Amino acid sequence: MRELEVLGNGHLKLDFAECKEFFEQELAERVRAQLKRLIEQVLLAEQDRYLELGYYEHAPLSRLDYRNGFYFRDLVTQLGRLARVRVPRTRRGFRSQVLPRYQRRQQAVNNLILQAFLRGISTRQVGQVLEPVLGESYSAQTISNVTRQLNQAVAQFHRRPLCDDYVYLFLDGVVLKVRDLAAKVRRRMVLVAYGVLPNGKRQILAYQFAHGESEAAWLEFLQDLFLRGLTGKNLRLIVSDGGKGLRAALPVVYPRIPQQLCWAHKMRNLAGKVRRQEGSCVAEASAIYRASSKKQAQRAFQEWKPPARRGLCRTRSGKSAELFRGSGNPLAQGTHHQRHRTRLPGGPPPHPSHVQLLQHRKL
Repeated sequence: MRELEVLGNGHLKLDFAECKEFFEQELAERVRAQLKRLIEQVLLAEQDRYLELGYYEHAPLSRLDYRNGFYFRDLVTQLGRLARVRVPRTRRGFRSQVLPRYQRRQQAVNNLILQAFLRGISTRQVGQVLEPVLGESYSAQTISNVTRQLNQAVAQFHRRPLCDDYVYLFLDGVVLKVRDLAAKVRRRMVLVAYGVLPNGKRQILAYQFAHGESEAAWLEFLQDLFLRGLTGKNLRLIVSDGGKGLRAALPVVYPRIPQQLCWAHKMRNLAGKVRRQEGSCVAEASAIYRASSKKQAQRAFQEWKPPARRGLCRTRSGKSAELFRGSGNPLAQGTHHQRHRTRLPGGPPPHPSHVQLLQHRKL
């Protein structure tokens, strides 16, 4: 507890900032003390219920077990570290449900560590970042052990059934750097599916590591979507990056769904076919997908006048693209943030499944 300086006239030497800090520390210490006392009382009540006997009560016939004193354990909670919590024990090994064996942290603290990790903080920095909050610093190995809980969440995400209410489907292949079990950083291809509901809500549907964007890899990925419930009855459009493997696999699984190249790749193709002096052509084309309605988009498409060179006229004279609000590829922006989060000191996260959940942190 912090000591206050007393002046000669009996007044405390303390300004407003120090006064606020003092009372906050005092309140935090008292709350932790009350929490510690409450946990110890609950543990004693749980032991009495297990023995079916209170203190100084004699069993009528036989006893299940006998009290055997206490041992002390430190426990880290959201309010900070509770030192030397008295845990009752018995001769035959009473196991508490309130405070399981070997537990040194509340599950809420583990969830806080997971949230910090999923926000892009490296395993070596999570402990330092949370030390002012939890009152204790954790090693990188401890953080890695806590984040292993993500493997189960990833497995559940891959097995969950999919609804068939999506009207738009985005498909893309993303290249990420992943540290494998041999501690080597490799470039891995991740196939990603992104769906849009009729109300405009966007969701990650599935993702899968693959050796490349071959037809076989995309066919396996799309068949998994189909078997889990995404049969495509309500799909109006499939947006892709135009890769050869994906274009060959789509007619096999979703033969009747129209396809469209995403606007991000359209703009890249245009930028690669015009000279620097003709850069306004790309800016004018972007007005098509930035339109607030389909009517305005069609007007912008008619007013767009690309240079008549390198086959760009064929792009303009083609079929008018399907338009909806935010018709660009949302996967492009999402993967940009993903690469930024995995660009951490010491390399990417230590296990591929952590990268998977990190990319789709809304699980």
